[in-house]
Amino acid sequence: MQISEAKYKANKKYDSKAYKQILLRVRKDSSCNYERIKAEAEKAGESLNQFILNAIQQRCDKSDN
Repeated sequence: MQISEAKYKANKKYDSKAYKQILLRVRKDSSCNYERIKAEAEKAGESLNQFILNAIQQRCDKSDN
């Protein structure tokens, strides 16, 4: 099901106000590569995005103490 052009524009406008994107590059030959991160997210029952955000949040919380 496609969304209308107006809905697409409204979503894009909202996203630009509410979110900031971060580019994450992961080396293919790293021990912590995309496939491993994706598998860990699936094991945790989370989306890849949520898994990464939770990892960042844990690190931020740790530095607050």
